Amino acid sequence: MNGAWGDNDTKECIESSKCRLAILDYLKRNYLQTGPNAWQLYTRPVNQKPNTVFYPRIYSEYSKYTDFIFIISDNTTGNRVLVCYSFEDETEKPIFRFSMGAPRTGFIKNVVYKSGGLKVAFDNNEYLNIPP
Repeated sequence: MNGAWGDNDTKECIESSKCRLAILDYLKRNYLQTGPNAWQLYTRPVNQKPNTVFYPRIYSEYSKYTDFIFIISDNTTGNRVLVCYSFEDETEKPIFRFSMGAPRTGFIKNVVYKSGGLKVAFDNNEYLNIPP
């Protein structure tokens, strides 16, 4: 897991074990290597918004936990992927929801439910539409 952190701000920003397990699940499910020449997460300091992590309530308004959206970056190519997980109420087990290529720059400004899918807004005025 240590190889996944791009810097100390990121490690401090993503403290919860359930979110860290979601990141590990994504890395394992996609056979991704981590480290300076591979995939890593980079965030702004914990309370700074917008950021590359976002905690919306999308998949169940009655869940004990918010969902977890994060951007992971390939340090070699500069490509980024937007990833979303939910969590089981009883076990906190991560539930993979989706992943999609993300803009090369920008921080997540907002996520809204729209027409059965999601619209992810970035602070650089780019958007991603996630189908239902």
